[in-house]
Amino acid sequence: MPKVSVVIPAYNSAAYLPEAIDSVLAQTFQDYEIIVVDDGSTDNTREALAPYQDRIRYIHQENAGPSPAKNKGIKEARGEFVAFLDADDIWLPEKLALQMEVFENDPEVSLVHANVVRFGENWTESEEAQWQERIASPRRRFTGYIFQPLLMQNLICTSAAVVKKSCFLDDKDVGFFDKELVRAEDHDLWLRIARKYKIGYVDRLLVRHRDHQGTLSENVDAFYEARFLVFNRHVKYLDPDQRGKLIKKKWRQLYFSHAYDYFEAGDLKGARTRFLKAIKSGPFNPRANIYYLLTFLGSPLVNLIKRIRRKSLKKPDYK
Repeated sequence: MPKVSVVIPAYNSAAYLPEAIDSVLAQTFQDYEIIVVDDGSTDNTREALAPYQDRIRYIHQENAGPSPAKNKGIKEARGEFVAFLDADDIWLPEKLALQMEVFENDPEVSLVHANVVRFGENWTESEEAQWQERIASPRRRFTGYIFQPLLMQNLICTSAAVVKKSCFLDDKDVGFFDKELVRAEDHDLWLRIARKYKIGYVDRLLVRHRDHQGTLSENVDAFYEARFLVFNRHVKYLDPDQRGKLIKKKWRQLYFSHAYDYFEAGDLKGARTRFLKAIKSGPFNPRANIYYLLTFLGSPLVNLIKRIRRKSLKKPDYK
């Protein structure tokens, strides 16, 4: 039986799926199986997988969404550990080897994640390097019993996570991805794991996460609604003495981040109303006020400011 089951959920990802699979096949750790769950794709996903038919287990299901697709992969997994890889992401060759070392060295660990860098088709090497520097900063090195910092920010990229299968099958408090959530379902699951188990971390760049740049998604409001829902679902597990303060901080962060996404997409009116929510949630933070005022400028001037700011590739944190 394989040690690790690599679960790749795929929906209309034929353009990227071969590169993802190739990155698994290039792993220095070779005791694994690959399970591709085709979630009712309407493109040529099946044809794209033809060259790999002897190296993967292919499962097709009617389109049900990301959570059911990943849950299907977990239930079909034969390995002791389950690793997740989004169909458009890429692993570096040492990823599994280094993560399995963490499990071997610390039996208390039930999930191991790693350093991730974003990339895109139009990104330069300099831009990727700056993202790597940002993500590798010490403030993101969270390991151990990290429920509280994980609640405040989803620190775990799905494509970087390897989990003991027993967490899903043997612990009713953890269970599977919530099929009712079509967004933030990964954060919800990581929090259920982090409430009870120790988290491991490899401070090495091991995953390349593809960034699909474009206009504001019509579902961005639903995305933030899901983030609020997940936070409110788990905040009750915090120490009561900390709960009130952290609730206010998290809501300010979400309001600001929501507004910022509208600002980035050029919807200044939509950004303005959301920055105002961040301001009203208090306490005073000059960054929210500055961005609020910027929404009253014309689009050409705002676009110039954004081009200058993109050189740093840093999305402001609302603290």
